[in-house]
Amino acid sequence: MTSVLRLFMPAAATAMTTLLAAGCSSSSSGSAVPAATPASHPPSAVATHPSVVTPSGADVYFAESEDITGTTAHAPGCQAGCPLSGDGTTVLWNMSWPTWTAAEAIGTGTEKIVGCDPDCAAGPEYSVKVTVTFSQPARDCAVSEWFWTYATFTWPDGLPSGLTGGGAPANPWDFTQVKSEATQSCA
Repeated sequence: MTSVLRLFMPAAATAMTTLLAAGCSSSSSGSAVPAATPASHPPSAVATHPSVVTPSGADVYFAESEDITGTTAHAPGCQAGCPLSGDGTTVLWNMSWPTWTAAEAIGTGTEKIVGCDPDCAAGPEYSVKVTVTFSQPARDCAVSEWFWTYATFTWPDGLPSGLTGGGAPANPWDFTQVKSEATQSCA
């Protein structure tokens, strides 16, 4: 309905979108107070703000290498590998996702991790059984999609000695690029 209003009545759509966005908000007096649409933002910015809309499990995607414009997938099998890092030093393989909801996705499979001793270019690659939990979905308003922004890992069989101490993989994993893009696109 909002897009139809925008097409025929842009001013009315802005007012309607502002009222809808503020409809669940209330001031200290208990009455709803519509938020003003900032002049620097298009009317659609209010309707797509992450605090106004919540995802369903089917609406949240994994962005490979933290690139929302690249390969994205819902409950990816990652049979041929799904890179977590942009440099390919951490890749998920043969994943299955028995849980994929709006709040979290939990999957099991293999994590291939490049050991960075003496450096990442010369380090060996380790294949480790992993359970991954994605959480904290954020909406990128520019593409109107939700993406996981946080991951935690457990390794049921532990980690090889080359991946301990200073060489341990990141855990938790914060998808800072995805968070940044979502924040900027919905501002």
